[in-house]
Amino acid sequence: MRLLAAACAAALLAPPAPAGAADVARLDCPLNGLTPAQQAAIVPLATNPRPGATDPAVGALHAAAQRCAAEFAWNDAEKEAALWYSASWIIQSAMRRQLSSDGIDVAEIEQLILTDSQLAAALRSPQPAFEPISDFMTRHGGLFARMLEARAGHPDHARHLGAFVSSRISMEAARFRFAGN
Repeated sequence: MRLLAAACAAALLAPPAPAGAADVARLDCPLNGLTPAQQAAIVPLATNPRPGATDPAVGALHAAAQRCAAEFAWNDAEKEAALWYSASWIIQSAMRRQLSSDGIDVAEIEQLILTDSQLAAALRSPQPAFEPISDFMTRHGGLFARMLEARAGHPDHARHLGAFVSSRISMEAARFRFAGN
């Protein structure tokens, strides 16, 4: 479980400040500005972070967010929330595919994320992003342990599951911040 919590911490992006009431339908604009190859290049940066390293894919994501901000007149907080959402979407999507190919169904986890009222309340508050994820992991640790026990022996499962959980929760946090609530 400690490895799973560490994977969550490694997969987190710094949360943006609360944004205004931007049109949530445009939240994925930066994501849509990337090619599939650029999206794929972001995934290893989350699962195997290299502190201080820069990557052309990250630069492309920042450039896409800047274009969207100019097009839709976003403030800095809205741009950061859309950037955070897009990076988190890319990571959760890749981890979902990987876990599914390994026989781990994340639908139950996703349902928990979407229905956990404590998590939703925490994500709407100004506290650091890791606290809600850590609290969520603690509350539902039994489920994660059962999922990992069923697939014992694969060293990447805990890291992939942690990256999925943290990125999926980060998507929700970014969505709340982008919408201004």
